[in-house]
Amino acid sequence: MDKDFPYHYRIDKGSQFKYETPSSVGRNIETIGSPSATRITFDNGDELFQIFSRDFVDLFSTFELKIEAY
Repeated sequence: MDKDFPYHYRIDKGSQFKYETPSSVGRNIETIGSPSATRITFDNGDELFQIFSRDFVDLFSTFELKIEAY
């Protein structure tokens, strides 16, 4: 990875949550290595990695996410 990802969020895998991204325009979604890792790239250059492990969902991003757990 050639970018810094200053934001890291860890959520219990059993939790229900949603998050807002800066834009849905031009986003590119790709699976990396396995279905448990996803990389989302936005037109403005922002990126989001979503990694599922057995117990957690880890989100790494170049921007601050607004996360709502319910």
